[in-house]
Amino acid sequence: MGIDNTRDLFLYELGETRNFHIAGAAMLSAIAHRIQNRELSEFMHAEEGSRQGNLDRINECLQEFGASPLEHAVPTVEALRQRFQTFVGLSPGPAELDIFVLGTSLRFMYLALVAYKELIELAQYMGESRCRDILRTILVDKEERTRNLERHCRKMTSDDVAAPHRA
Repeated sequence: MGIDNTRDLFLYELGETRNFHIAGAAMLSAIAHRIQNRELSEFMHAEEGSRQGNLDRINECLQEFGASPLEHAVPTVEALRQRFQTFVGLSPGPAELDIFVLGTSLRFMYLALVAYKELIELAQYMGESRCRDILRTILVDKEERTRNLERHCRKMTSDDVAAPHRA
């Protein structure tokens, strides 16, 4: 597939973001099962529901162009997954593992925010208002979910700081 115009670049990036979304959702679901904190576990599992809606929106945008995504591995998500597995291999305590799960989730969300902002800019440049609006809807959802994750992270780390430390 030659990419020699902005439309092709946009479709490539949109397909990449779709793959990133799918692989990231699977990774987040897998690491969420490692959480010990009940409140955090409930929060992370509740987040799974909104992911499908955003995937449907990405697919809707692809359909606007009559395009089908290419399915392939996503090195960025694989690197996050490997980083997590390396940390688990260090035998962290339950609270530290929970905080690391949050941190890994935040890293994924920050990368997703950048991807959607880039896509919105490309859609705007191309004059694709329908797709741009769909992507903005996803971005607003991602920003809200990121803020919620950040709140949980602050709470977990402040609770951890207040707790006595193991020697």
